[in-house]
Amino acid sequence: MAEIILIDDDENMRKTLADCLDSAGHVVDQAENGKAGLQLIENAAYDLIIMDVFMPEMDGIELIQLLQKIDSPPPIITISGGGGLLPPSWSTKLTEVYGVAAALTKPIDMAYFLNTVEQALKR
Repeated sequence: MAEIILIDDDENMRKTLADCLDSAGHVVDQAENGKAGLQLIENAAYDLIIMDVFMPEMDGIELIQLLQKIDSPPPIITISGGGGLLPPSWSTKLTEVYGVAAALTKPIDMAYFLNTVEQALKR
């Protein structure tokens, strides 16, 4: 069981992913944008952060950059539909430049998602 924060402005996506994580035995907190997520992260210790890239208030890249400034941040998995804005190499850039554990594209296969979560938690 892991403590996970899920940050996504799409309420249906948050519920779907939270239900999936809950069914796998994890404890999940949710936030609707990066700003709300940062407030939760500052007040709790999470084993994993899962976040959308494109969100209002504070997007995923801004949040990742802030998290890089803290000692030993938890692993991060990004998810995005991208709205056609992301180049094919975006996941490589997120993993290499920003150090995220994985970068997933919507729609998300739930079995693959859970496997990715388990791999990130082992890091």
